[in-house]
Formats: sequence, C-alpha cells, structure tokens
Amino acid sequence: ATWDYESARLEVFNEVTQAFIAVVTAQTQIALADDLIDVTEQDLAAVNRRVDAGATPPIERIRARIALATANMERKNTALALVAARAELAATWGSKVASFSNALGDLREIAPPPELGELDQRLKSNPDIARWKTKLAQRQASLELERALGKIDLTAGGGIRRIEGSGDNAFVVGLAVPIQFKNPNKGIIQAAEIQLHQIDKEHLSVLVSTNAKLASLLAELTAAYQSAYALSNEILPEAREAMTTAEGAYLKGLFSFTDVLAVRKTNFELHGRYIEALARYHSCLLYTSDAADDPTLVDMWGGGGGW
Repeated sequence: ATWDYESARLEVFNEVTQAFIAVVTAQTQIALADDLIDVTEQDLAAVNRRVDAGATPPIERIRARIALATANMERKNTALALVAARAELAATWGSKVASFSNALGDLREIAPPPELGELDQRLKSNPDIARWKTKLAQRQASLELERALGKIDLTAGGGIRRIEGSGDNAFVVGLAVPIQFKNPNKGIIQAAEIQLHQIDKEHLSVLVSTNAKLASLLAELTAAYQSAYALSNEILPEAREAMTTAEGAYLKGLFSFTDVLAVRKTNFELHGRYIEALARYHSCLLYTSDAADDPTLVDMWGGGGGW
C-alpha cells in the first residue's frame, strides 16, 4: 500500500508539473508572437513610407499587410492554446476556472543532462522498483504460512478419571495423531513456491523495461538540451544579425521586402524551435530527476520575466 501511494503521488506530481510546463511554454510563445506583431507593424509603417515616396512598388504594401494579418492570426491561435493549457493546469487541483493570472517560470534555465550512472542510482528509489523487496518478503511469508497450515496438528489432552472398580482417582493423559494419506495443502504450497521463484524474473522484467524507458528519456533530454544550447548560443545570434542586416539593407534600397520577410520568417521560426526544444527539455528532465522529493522545486521557476 505504501508503494502504491508513492506511485500515485509521483503520477500526480508529474501531471501537475507537465501542465505547468505547458502553461509556461504557451506564455513564452505568446510573448514571441507579440514581438512578431510589433515587428510586422513597424514593417508596414516603413513600407507605407517608401511606397508613398515612390521608392518601392505598391505590391510590397500588400505583402506587409499579409505578414501582419498572418502574425495576428497566429497570435490568436497561440492565445487559445494558452487558455486550454491554463484550464488543464487548474483542473489538476479541481478547479473549473483558471483564476491565476500568470505562471512564473523561465524555460531558458537549463543545465547539462545527468549521467546515466547517476540516474541508475536514483532508479533504486523509484517505487515501481523499490516495491520488489517488499513483494519478495510478502511472497516468502505466504509460502511459510502455507507450509505451516499443511503440517499435522498433534492434539494433547489430560484430566482426572475415577476408576469405578477400585474407587481410585487417576490422572489420564491422551495424545491424538491424525492419520493423513496425503498433504491437503500440498498444491497451495507448490503454488506459493512457484510464485516465490517467479519474483526474480518479474523483478528483472520490470527493471529492464524501466531502464529502457530511462535510456530513451535521457537520449531525448540530451537531444533537447543540445538543440536548445546550439540555438541559443550559435544559431539565433546569427539569425538576429542576419535580420538586422536585411532590415538595414532594405531601408537603403539594397534588399526587396520579400528578402526581408524571408530572413525574418527564418529568425522567428528558429525562435519557435528554441521554445519547443526548451519545453521538451523540461518535460524529459521531470522524468529523469528526483524533483518530486525536492521542496525547493519552485526555485527552478522563480523570477518569471519576459521573453
């Protein structure tokens, strides 16, 4: 019962934390969508000035309007996803309405994944693994009980008896031994012995399955970390520089607005992939950590802040 409770506790913890991560992710995507809208509004204003001045063809005004309309549409879709994520998080504590205003968290707080050896040590405290020691003791006790029930019971008795012929009193002792041609509990004992012998194989099966899942999660965690790290430190800085260069070249008449849109689209798509990588990282990290026993988990999400 204790291990069942621990399993249920971890399941609830994971469910709530995954819902929280989804809310923080949606909030971050909203912030990125707002940035895109701000930029496309600035683009439209710049294109309008150039079109009015005759420096660029009117078709670019249409392209800028389409870009702004698309950004607003995607922002609305992201807002709906945030509403759904907030509702799912509130449902974990039994609320029909998400009464909180904002979930404080920063997805960019990441660290290199732990080593597999370290995770193997943590695995021993997992209730689905740790419960096997208790199961072994339970089945051993069941076998001993069945063996005890299958033993022959000796019945002893004694008392005072009056002998009528002589008028004397005598102390009489009796011992009853039931005769059994077969052990009526033999089948149950054999079943208990088989169950006891099965425990090692069952334990091994669960251990192999859990280790495989752990290795898969660690690989996914490592991939998410590497993607997020590369995007943050190598790819996104280059993309931002390219966008700044393209915008400056457009204002000087060296680039068309189509070129600017292509560079900007790449930049914001890379930001979106960065957010997705961060969300995957934190989701996998949850399953490879012992955070459920850490009361300072909230510190990982402290501070909030904008994107």
